[in-house]
Amino acid sequence: MSLHAAGEDHWAHRLLEIPWVYGCSQQLFAPGATVAVTRAIRRLLQRLPPARTIVDVGCGPSSWLKRVGLQPVGVDRSWPYVARYGHGARAVMALADALPFASRSVDAVWSFFLFHHVPDDVARTAVSEMLRICRPGGSVVVCDGVMPRSAWRRPIASLNY
Repeated sequence: MSLHAAGEDHWAHRLLEIPWVYGCSQQLFAPGATVAVTRAIRRLLQRLPPARTIVDVGCGPSSWLKRVGLQPVGVDRSWPYVARYGHGARAVMALADALPFASRSVDAVWSFFLFHHVPDDVARTAVSEMLRICRPGGSVVVCDGVMPRSAWRRPIASLNY
């Protein structure tokens, strides 16, 4: 199953493709997360080897990594997100489970809060793709929430299924 098949026609997904709606939903459903996540990224970067080439899988309209001063290449399946990523930064429209990069071609691959939106088989393939494109000695970092199994306890995340 590709990420395109994971619910892109759902009304909530179309609504969240509007960047300001996406930003507001982050503030509404995860208040304080911006400060906490940014702080965690900075701490983690101190422990990882420096990276010149970085890919942010599922970047959305603005990368978490850009918030800490890095310039990753963004990857997202949503054209509005890729178009919005801007301000001189590079972004490509692609699926997480079919990354358009050569094997062992980047120093670091990150993904933030993507995997709870996709089925397990897509997540496994996406992680395999992230490992494939990362150079030996590089870093692959996945930041995501652990979601309860029942959809009623995670209604927003389950909208993409």
